[in-house]
Amino acid sequence: MSAPDRRQLVNRKHKKLSIRRQCALLGIARSGVARRHERRARSQRWPYGPLSA
Repeated sequence: MSAPDRRQLVNRKHKKLSIRRQCALLGIARSGVARRHERRARSQRWPYGPLSA
């Protein structure tokens, strides 16, 4: 199973297994899982594109 497939198996709302533990069990980097979620959340916060000064 490829790393992208294993990343999709991570359940962020799991009550007993933390994301850290799930990543360890799946053999994937936690940073890849967290960053992907963070990018999506950041883009959803401001729907009008990037803020420019």
